[in-house]
Amino acid sequence: MIQRFENELQFSPPLPPWLKYSEYADSGSLFWRMGDGESYLSDYFDVYLKYASEFDLHEYKQKYPAPKDWEAYYQTD
Repeated sequence: MIQRFENELQFSPPLPPWLKYSEYADSGSLFWRMGDGESYLSDYFDVYLKYASEFDLHEYKQKYPAPKDWEAYYQTD
């Protein structure tokens, strides 16, 4: 996973899921628990959030504020 971050996501962060798949913006949707949605979360979005620097995460969160039902994804503590 860190290789994906270093080779791809570090320089080209993924769109947050609520923008990438805006038709499934509800975080409780079944789409996010199986198939393409689940894969996108685990293979791209979660990897970026895990390995990005604090500065990059801060910038990302400013650029892409989370809708109410996605706010938990940005919680790191």
